[in-house]
Amino acid sequence: MANKIHVYTPVGGQARDLLAAKSPHSEIVIWEDEASFADGLHECEYLLAFRPPPGHWHKGRSLKLIQSFGAGIDSLVPLDGLITSCQVANAAGVTAGPMSEFALTLVMMLRKGLHRAIAGQREQRWKMFASPEVAGATLGILGLGRIGVALAERAKVLGMRVIGTQHTPKEIPCVEKVFASSETIEVARQSDVLVCLLPLTDETRGSIDRTILEAMKPTAGFVNIGRGGIVDEDVILERLQNGALKGAAFDVFEQEPLPEDHPFWTAPNLVITPHTAGFFPDYLPALTTLFAENVALVQNGEPPKTKVDPSRGY
Repeated sequence: MANKIHVYTPVGGQARDLLAAKSPHSEIVIWEDEASFADGLHECEYLLAFRPPPGHWHKGRSLKLIQSFGAGIDSLVPLDGLITSCQVANAAGVTAGPMSEFALTLVMMLRKGLHRAIAGQREQRWKMFASPEVAGATLGILGLGRIGVALAERAKVLGMRVIGTQHTPKEIPCVEKVFASSETIEVARQSDVLVCLLPLTDETRGSIDRTILEAMKPTAGFVNIGRGGIVDEDVILERLQNGALKGAAFDVFEQEPLPEDHPFWTAPNLVITPHTAGFFPDYLPALTTLFAENVALVQNGEPPKTKVDPSRGY
């Protein structure tokens, strides 16, 4: 096992205890501030990092593995100066099940109109409405990675027709048709509920723009549990306010926490959750188990289980 494992996180004590149990022959070093991170990075080989301070990667000349706390690696970038031999991994294997369940909950909520019932409850207004069936509806998934495929499998069981996008399309048993990223507008046109699970990269930033959103049916719903910065929030707000979009659910935002005066808070037919889709009670134990496994793999000359391509961002 490694002689020393480093962790940059505000929950250092708990992470140390969990990693010590999984890597008993390793010294676990916790960094909780930028100064200790910057001063110690030169000796680091294996790093588990939660939003590390930027501008220091050139100091890590011994780095062999960096693992992010989440399914995305946008909190690690820019990786300027990182040695090319260092491998980068994410936590997609940990979050696939819980995030797909969360996404499906929001899909069901929008499809069955529960956001309308919540609004009625707040206003003490009793008004019945008809809920469309979930079976037979088309679910569009933008980003058919681990989480997207897990969502597709669950939606298929409910009788939904599933389509989606991949950077490099390949056949997926539970997905009727996989489109290239350049064909996103066609997925938007066909979907009764469109779910964004894209990572935040230079390529995806701002990619769900007015053209894509205006291609959606007025009876459709939109869910974003990917990353803020991908979806044009002004257009979503506009289309909710003028009734051109039936409903939306956002777990991630361009600015987090969402400011108290943000118009999203009072937007009609919008469900807001506080970037919690991938978080669950046993998240840290599952994450540290994955990290310990990835460290062992890299030590044995093998790639980590959840290796990502830093140049692509996923």
